Amino acid sequence: MTSKPDFFKNPAAPFALQPRALLLFVFMLGLICVIWRFGSWMPDVFSGDDLINLIAYQDGNFPSGVSEALTIAFLEKYRPVFIWLASLMFGAFDERIWLYLAVNVLLHAINAAIVFAIAHRLSRGNLMVSLAVALATATSRFAFYQVTQVTGFLEGVALTFFLAMIYCMVRTSDDDKHAAWRWSWLALLMAFLVVNTHERYIGVAAWLCLALVLLPGTRALPLNRLVTLLGACVVIALSNVLVKVVILGMPFLVGTGGTHMDLDVLRVLDLVRQAVLSIFGFNEGPEYLVGIRAISLEWFPVWLLAAIFTLAWL
Repeated sequence: MTSKPDFFKNPAAPFALQPRALLLFVFMLGLICVIWRFGSWMPDVFSGDDLINLIAYQDGNFPSGVSEALTIAFLEKYRPVFIWLASLMFGAFDERIWLYLAVNVLLHAINAAIVFAIAHRLSRGNLMVSLAVALATATSRFAFYQVTQVTGFLEGVALTFFLAMIYCMVRTSDDDKHAAWRWSWLALLMAFLVVNTHERYIGVAAWLCLALVLLPGTRALPLNRLVTLLGACVVIALSNVLVKVVILGMPFLVGTGGTHMDLDVLRVLDLVRQAVLSIFGFNEGPEYLVGIRAISLEWFPVWLLAAIFTLAWL
């Protein structure tokens, strides 16, 4: 095996004579898995946010077209990329809910294929590991909302841009001397799109700064080019803030149901605690989100299984 992964790079690679055909195969396999996993959960009617958004579009209250998507914060959420794409789908699909869900299914299969491409390069061509990670993505229970709800398209398309950004950063270590510069700009483009698809992804700008400084491909760039890329990361984050606060005059942090949020250090630390405990198998947090807190359950089997899960992590 060569020292560099060959996927999408060397068509003469011994295992991947046709890398695009392999990726298509993974996409089709992922598509089958997504349909098998979520097919029985697909709704027949619009409800909740899906119904609200559809009625808003039919009544002319949903931003339509690029200009409105860029200048209107629908329900105090500035998500121009999602709003524009959603308006296109509302105009094309109207009340045929199965078409929206079909888009979600296809999008999730695409995301699984991108995960495969990333894993294949990071594992230096390990097909089994890459395929396992891709199929785990395709069947993940965390994709339930983005696959089975019309508005779940928001999560799906944001994940697509995010994964594309990760893939671009992985490619910055290619042997091509111009790879780091070219792929870094593509990663920045994906970051700009994802931040303007869903505001939660604004944190990727800080992550990109670290990646640009630490990854060997970008770290070797001339200082002026590296500084330019870092400056672009800052612009991506600041532009989103300035458009909301200065141009649109809206609060920067708006949560679910129009909740205006502020930065509370103690609340942030408590949320971190809940997240860490939940990741290690000890459900913690509001029960309407986590189902039931671990502390409310008997030690067997919940605490025993969570302890085993934690040991596995360690």
